[in-house]
Amino acid sequence: MDLTWDDTSDNWYGDLDQRHLYFGLTDELMAIAHSDHTANYQKDDYAYHSTDLSNNYFVRNGKADEWAEKYADRIQQHLDAREESFSIDADNQSFPPSISGIQNGIVAYAMNQREWKVQGAKVDLAVASNVTKESSSKWSAKYDLKAEYKATALEKVIDDGPYRVASDLDGSMSVAA
Repeated sequence: MDLTWDDTSDNWYGDLDQRHLYFGLTDELMAIAHSDHTANYQKDDYAYHSTDLSNNYFVRNGKADEWAEKYADRIQQHLDAREESFSIDADNQSFPPSISGIQNGIVAYAMNQREWKVQGAKVDLAVASNVTKESSSKWSAKYDLKAEYKATALEKVIDDGPYRVASDLDGSMSVAA
């Protein structure tokens, strides 16, 4: 937690209340705003490694889920097309990387907590934030997603051979193949 950044009354970045941006971050997200933090948390004698966002301010108050919901339709279109790897642009391209990188890391966490499905079958989705500085005044912000589709009972492949398909309600009604 960086308490020194909770001293502003400015809210310059849409619905992102930057007064709470640094509460409950992982070490990796804190290092986006404070590059010297990387050297600190990677030391052997570093006392506590922060690796979980479940107590993050925006996760706990539901704002991270609101932000993630704005991407749900775009993600679902890719999932419905059964894409295994894809990227979508982040909506906060105009924010500085120190802000968008942290916000997008929180949003990626919320996206990873959601349950995703395609035609009733579960999809394991891994979402990562990717904020890349292209020049001194230009950067891109996107999410990289990897999907693993789980097979439904009807999609299972069975070996060739003789089968008898019968109803649980009336075993006398069956079809043999």
